[in-house]
Amino acid sequence: MRCRSVSLSCKGKINHLIRLPHVLNTFILCFSEHKREDNDGLLSMWRGYGNAGSGVAVVIDTGELKPYPESPLIVGRVHYASKSARKDWIREKLTKLAKVIAEHAKNDDDYFYAAYAWLHRLKSFSLFTKHYGFREEKEWRIVYMSDRDNDQLFKKYFGYLATNRGIEPKLKLPINSVPELKTQNISISSLVDRIILGPSVSSVLAVNSLRQMLKAIGQDGLAERVVASEIPFRAT
Repeated sequence: MRCRSVSLSCKGKINHLIRLPHVLNTFILCFSEHKREDNDGLLSMWRGYGNAGSGVAVVIDTGELKPYPESPLIVGRVHYASKSARKDWIREKLTKLAKVIAEHAKNDDDYFYAAYAWLHRLKSFSLFTKHYGFREEKEWRIVYMSDRDNDQLFKKYFGYLATNRGIEPKLKLPINSVPELKTQNISISSLVDRIILGPSVSSVLAVNSLRQMLKAIGQDGLAERVVASEIPFRAT
């Protein structure tokens, strides 16, 4: 395929685009799809994410979340595929994009907007795809994209957290009414459907202790929703 050369001014625009803050200020909140009648959870999830079965799983009632089209928060299901399949998808889309550019691009702005659209499409693809080895997770993600937040309403929630990987940017949304989300009466009590105690610490004593702790901090409603996983697993 033959394509026109790209001028230095267009290259400068594209390099600036790649360095835009919104590429950094992208935040992801991950969930796993959970059957309503399941009070045990998956053993693989307890091992991988539940502190070897000694943590808890917080089941969220997504019916309490009311998305709206203008929101900078994108909700979507993760699609699973092999590494080669995902590379093939990228190769196919790039081939189509190159064909469109070769046939229709007439000036620098055309190249710039084509690159801009491709960057956003590739970004979404990377955020909502995963290797098929993780398919058991049945993951959903809520992604904040700052470039959709035209008025920067969420900027006040930007923060940082010191982790074992160093200092990392975080989006810290309060669990209550958030005007920017156009929500009302959002609280832990209304969002949490139940709390599943991990199979490694699911003794009667542990369950009652957690219920008492929740009552002590004024969360009587949550205390009634504590259940224990009955998977016969004990971490060594």
